[in-house]
Amino acid sequence: MDTGCGALVGTSDDVKLTLKNPRDDDNNSDIDDGRDGAELLAAAEEGLGEDVMSILRKNPGLIRTGDLVGNTVLHMAARDSDNVTVCNLIAFLEERQDVDLKDVLEDVNVDGDTALHLALKNGHRKVAYHLIKANKWTGFIYNNDGITPYKLAEKAGFSEVCQLSAIFLRGGALDADARMQQVRMDLISDSRSIHIQWTELYKAIKEGEEDVLITRLRRDGKELWHKDRYGNTLLHAAATAFGIGPLSKLVQFMIRNGLTDAALLGDRHGNTALHFATGDGDLAKATCLIEAAPMTVYQGNHKGVSPLYLAVKYWNEDLVKLMVTQSCLHPWKSEMRLHPKHATLAHLAIKDRSLGTLNILLEHLSELIKGTNEKGWRPLSYAANKGYLDEVTYLLTNFPKSAEECDQDGTFPVHKAVGGGHVSIIKAFYEHCPQTMHHIDKKGRNVLHIAVRYGRDDIFTYLTKELKMNHSFMNLKDNKGKTFMDYTEELKN
Repeated sequence: MDTGCGALVGTSDDVKLTLKNPRDDDNNSDIDDGRDGAELLAAAEEGLGEDVMSILRKNPGLIRTGDLVGNTVLHMAARDSDNVTVCNLIAFLEERQDVDLKDVLEDVNVDGDTALHLALKNGHRKVAYHLIKANKWTGFIYNNDGITPYKLAEKAGFSEVCQLSAIFLRGGALDADARMQQVRMDLISDSRSIHIQWTELYKAIKEGEEDVLITRLRRDGKELWHKDRYGNTLLHAAATAFGIGPLSKLVQFMIRNGLTDAALLGDRHGNTALHFATGDGDLAKATCLIEAAPMTVYQGNHKGVSPLYLAVKYWNEDLVKLMVTQSCLHPWKSEMRLHPKHATLAHLAIKDRSLGTLNILLEHLSELIKGTNEKGWRPLSYAANKGYLDEVTYLLTNFPKSAEECDQDGTFPVHKAVGGGHVSIIKAFYEHCPQTMHHIDKKGRNVLHIAVRYGRDDIFTYLTKELKMNHSFMNLKDNKGKTFMDYTEELKN
């Protein structure tokens, strides 16, 4: 855990104002590559569609980067009726294997709006049609106000959008797709033991005949690597069988004979036996499997989901603690954690409001404090934007240096708090790390610029009345040469 945020600077007119700029920090070199998320969002904001596509062709992973309110480039293009860019983005994603079009279309901003919501809210008929055609499921995603794009299209009289959605709904695809959305993150039910070809060994596992099992394996240890047509091994069967006896005997046999690599085998979906035990919340079986092969804790299935990710997702603090404590000393630990989903474990704990799990993760895997989610936000920024006071307070208290880390969009955590519109979070930043009030983003904006830009009146009032801001801060000009007062006048006009 790091220490100290330092004292507030520049609170009187005779004191020189010190501002935090992301380009001043060498630690942010990973996001300052000349073609980063900040430039991508700036191009989208200005309607420069060709520049947007040029940046994405060089770095496709930036496509889900979000601004202060969670808008991606697709959100911005849809909001601004940039039909050409919307179509280009869809075509670009359809050609790629490394970025899922469905995920991008279903991305939501701080208001819970997808790009389709914004297109319909702003009356952009053609844009809405192309978006719903690309993924009809998005027509039924609820935003924070409980409104779906389908309802917005119905209200606007966009019959062709409604028709596509209605065909999708009448065909029963909605229920099927909803089920698949859960399946993508969870274990695949049809790969469980009910489908296993019941050979002698499988029957021995099912009936708890441990002696028969071990006797057979002594004759031919290669049976451990045998897979049925669903990709299941004996270890998968034992992990889903009633009782821990067969699994315990198998693991002991594997350890004694140097066959623990069998624990790394995945089924047709890449799920290991530990995935199954974790999905069932079975601490005893998970303990047994981790003893055989600790590295499986971080091993992802075909969707990149590891047993540790599942344990965090299912709010199982005991399993999370077991996994990180038993595996944290192994030399392969860092390499196995490179998958993007592992970088978002802290975000997942924050999303579930599981402070206990968050504490366990960061105590043993402190590097997660710098991990970024699909929008390019670090954990503190994510919690601040969501308005999760307990989590923000915990992070500011125990990891104050994280308040100094710039995100991929070129803004700091305090700016995410302003964008989210949470006065309580701004107060927490001021109490724990007061100098963050003076951070400026890559566009040269301070918290006042951002409060005005996104209409956060309560935060603006707090900043100008409750805090003692000096003359230099109040008259700071951004990269366009404008103060926050200039933007206020523009909004009035």
